[in-house]
Amino acid sequence: MTTAAWLWLLAITLIWPVPAVLARARWLLTVPRPAVVLWQAVAVSALLAVFGASLATIQALVFSLLLPDAAVRAGERPASLSGIDATGALHLAIAAGLLVLTVVALVKLNYVGIQVARRLRRHRSRHRDLVDLLAGTGMPDAHDIRVLSSGETAYAYCLPGRDARVVISDAALRDLTPEQVAAVIEHERAHLRARHDLLLEFFTVLYEAAGRRAGTQAALEQSAVLVELLADDAARRLHGPQPLIAALATLGSSTALESPASPTPLTGQKSAGSSDKAEVTGLGVLPRLRRLVDAPVSVAPPGLAAAVYAGALALIAVPTGALALPWLLTTWHAVR
Repeated sequence: MTTAAWLWLLAITLIWPVPAVLARARWLLTVPRPAVVLWQAVAVSALLAVFGASLATIQALVFSLLLPDAAVRAGERPASLSGIDATGALHLAIAAGLLVLTVVALVKLNYVGIQVARRLRRHRSRHRDLVDLLAGTGMPDAHDIRVLSSGETAYAYCLPGRDARVVISDAALRDLTPEQVAAVIEHERAHLRARHDLLLEFFTVLYEAAGRRAGTQAALEQSAVLVELLADDAARRLHGPQPLIAALATLGSSTALESPASPTPLTGQKSAGSSDKAEVTGLGVLPRLRRLVDAPVSVAPPGLAAAVYAGALALIAVPTGALALPWLLTTWHAVR
C-alpha cells in the first residue's frame, strides 16, 4: 500500500472511529491530564494525516507522469509535459483540483482560527468591562474576584485572558460556607492558571472549521469535561473533596469554564437554576461529582497515565517516523 493510502486510512480512522471510542471511554476520566494530551494528539495527528495524505496523493499523481520509477532509478531528468496523454492529463487535473482543495482547507482553518480568537477576546473584553461596572466590593482582599448581585441565583465562573477575573454571585456567597467559597474560587483560578480556555479554543476552531461529523464535537465536549476535572483536582488538593461536593450541589453546572464559542451549553456560563438535564447528567456535574464522591473507585490503575501519555506520543511519532519521513526523503531524492 502506498504512503498516500496509509495516510488516508490513518486520517479517516482518527477523524471518525477514534473520537467515538474515546468519548465512551469512562476510564479516561480517571486520568484527566493525560487524557487531554491524548485528545490533542488525536487532533494534531488527524490534521497532519489529512494534509499529508493530500500532498502524498498529489505527489504520486504528478511523479507517476514526470518521474516514473525507471527514470528515477536511472537518474534521468523529469519527462516533458508535452508528451502526456489523455490519462496523464486527467491525473494532472485531479492533482490540481486536490491541491486547490488542500489550500482552501488550510486557508479556512487559519481564517476560522483568527475569527474564533477575535470573537472570544472581543466577547470577554465586553464581558469584563460589564462585570467591572456592575461588580460590588464583597471581597476586598482578593484583587481578581468580582461579586455580582444576582438575586437568588448562585453561580461562579472565570473570565480568562488579560486581567483575568473570577466572578461569583452574592447569592453564592450567601448560600456557601467560607470553605466552599474558597474551593470554588480555587477551581476557577486553576482554570486561569492553566489557560484551559486556550485548549477549548483550539478544539472550537477545529469544530467550526471541520464540523461535528469530523469527530470535533466529541473532542470539544470531552476536553471541556476534562478541564473541569483538572480544576476540581486543584481545588481538592487545597481544600479536600467535601467543600467542593457541597458547592457543586448548590451551584450545579454554573462553574463550567466560560466559552461562548462552544456549540453546547457545557462550556458556557449557566445559572444554577438551569434545567438542562442532558448537560447536568451527561456532560456537566455528574462526572465531577462521581469522581469526587467515589474517589477510591475513581483512582486510576497504576501505569494508566503513563500508558495514555505513551499512546499520545505514539500517535505523533509513529506515523511521522514510519510514513512521513520516508516519503519526504524519497521525494527529496527524486527532485534534487
